[in-house]
Amino acid sequence: MNKSLFLVFLFSLLGGCALTPQKVLVNPDVRVIESEAGKGKTVALKVTDARPDKILGYRTTRLDKDSIILTDSDIAKVVQEKLYEGLKKRGFNVDVLSEGAPRSLRVEVHTLQYSAPTGSWTGGIRIIATVHAVVKNGDTTYENLYEVENKERVIIKPSQEKNEELINKTLADVLQRMLQDQKLIALLAK
Repeated sequence: MNKSLFLVFLFSLLGGCALTPQKVLVNPDVRVIESEAGKGKTVALKVTDARPDKILGYRTTRLDKDSIILTDSDIAKVVQEKLYEGLKKRGFNVDVLSEGAPRSLRVEVHTLQYSAPTGSWTGGIRIIATVHAVVKNGDTTYENLYEVENKERVIIKPSQEKNEELINKTLADVLQRMLQDQKLIALLAK
């Protein structure tokens, strides 16, 4: 292949790599094994989105509007719904309206972040989810920070559907980790 034909081919290939913003639906599949650990105790649940930036991330190291990943999902509401379902499966009654209940679980979403730390052509992506939970039962308090980091090697930047899948998996993993914390469950059930 002659040099000029190769350059035309290369530039046409690069032109097809233009990025456009992605909007993902945040709806993690949180898997919880049903049990009677909660003994029917009522728990007041409150979830807030404490992320400093509502942008989920960027698909390249260039932090420009064309590589941005956004969501219209209300992260606090989504997490609250998933925790509500998970706590019910663990045998608790859950009240999202109660403020001064003797048993409460307060959760803050600190991080849900997507990045491409190794460059814009090939390499990998990284998704981090961090939630902070505070349990109060009478005079006893327990708190813990749960973090999950998932990495994936990629050659071509993932599609919107693939990024949505990866973001939801990471959020599901961190919520599952929290719902499997035996100290948290034991204090709520006490």
